[in-house]
Amino acid sequence: MSVTGKVVIALTVLALIAGATLPTPASAVQGLDRAAAAAGGAKLKKKAKAKTKKAVKKELPGGRTPGLSKPGSPTRIKVTNCAERRKAGRVATLKCKWKASGELRGRVPVRCTGRATFNARKKRVTRVSACKNREDPQAPLLAAPHDVRFGYFEDFSTHGDLWGELGASGADSFREGIAWKVLQPNPGGTPATWNWAPFDSVYARALATGVRPMWTFTSAPCWAAQSPCDPNGVNPVAAPSVGAYANAAAQIALRYPMSAAIEIWFEPNSAKFWGAPADPRGFSELVGAASAAIQATGTGVAVYSGGLAPGRAAADKLEMSKFLSRALAAGGIEGADAIGFHAVADVPFKPGNNPTKGYLGRLRINVQALDSELADAGVRRPIAVTELAFSTAGPKPYTDAQQAEALVSSYQVLRRIAEIPIVIVSRLLDNGDGSKVQGFGVVRSNGSKKPAYCRLAAARGAPTPAGCV
Repeated sequence: MSVTGKVVIALTVLALIAGATLPTPASAVQGLDRAAAAAGGAKLKKKAKAKTKKAVKKELPGGRTPGLSKPGSPTRIKVTNCAERRKAGRVATLKCKWKASGELRGRVPVRCTGRATFNARKKRVTRVSACKNREDPQAPLLAAPHDVRFGYFEDFSTHGDLWGELGASGADSFREGIAWKVLQPNPGGTPATWNWAPFDSVYARALATGVRPMWTFTSAPCWAAQSPCDPNGVNPVAAPSVGAYANAAAQIALRYPMSAAIEIWFEPNSAKFWGAPADPRGFSELVGAASAAIQATGTGVAVYSGGLAPGRAAADKLEMSKFLSRALAAGGIEGADAIGFHAVADVPFKPGNNPTKGYLGRLRINVQALDSELADAGVRRPIAVTELAFSTAGPKPYTDAQQAEALVSSYQVLRRIAEIPIVIVSRLLDNGDGSKVQGFGVVRSNGSKKPAYCRLAAARGAPTPAGCV
């Protein structure tokens, strides 16, 4: 060892003897305590995050409903910022923030945020805020499709040459209108004296074709209508004549007992089709009276409330969820066997059949909106889709191929929404006048088949109809 090294050692020994300060055992322990506390805190936060993830996943909506399809993309849950809350110097709880996004079971899109409380002593989550979904809620999809009645809307009393097309389409039902003012233009008289002839003919041909009618019963005659009455227009039923309307509806069921259903009115939330400003209370009373009368016949003919028009509120239309809410509050509509809905596209076509996007997502949003109103009222009723339509004419038309894809994809999605009893495509014949409504048809005015007719027949498992490749 060099002389310098020896000197250094000597001076160090002298310094120790003189009492120079060196780290004491107590301060060393304190340092270890701080390190241990930091490690323990990190471990506690890690446990809080893991437990919060599990708690959030358990509380997400739809998790316990059986028979739903698996998510298309799993729900991602991220837990952040677990802040300590101390009591008497110790960590009592951790307040964690979380966010979830992706899909729930049933292919329901979800995007929500919330908070959770983790109890440090009990090592468990004691509170989780509810997931308030920022996505528009969509009706959940079943893992497997169920059977539904299927058919087309058409005026067969006018287009009696279309029975062959209906029979070959895979349909088991169809929708036809009965105007009360045509059936019973004058008060009094027994039902045998009413004007049944045009509807008797339709009913007979229907049974011969192997399909069952769903009658849409609308338009009061002036003797039973609200004032003023337009003899050539649609007129709502006056309050004193609700019983007469109900009796007429029951007579339809008795005369045509093999009918699939009677629909009480058509788009009652629209002034155009109600015949006056929308009246949820008056409509609900009408449905309640007609439902009771039809069900009392013992025929088993179902009762559907008039199909509600979708879309935003307008000067001449009450938004359908608000209309249904008010009708349920008034009482009566819950007497129907199903709530009618008209699924008319209000979004542009986009390729692909992702059931959470575009027109399919909008379809599910609309169905769920009605289901939610029913649930809020403590009522459980299926949603009857009495009109499904995509137009190849008018503003922003679909192409023929797009119409076919949209109708088939929508039909398949509706078969995977629980309890949908019927899907009616509007309409069978496209008369080619260029309007949006007439662009709904799947058979052209010259009798040739649009792709939608052929693809729907295939989806129904029908033999390839004539004119389809």
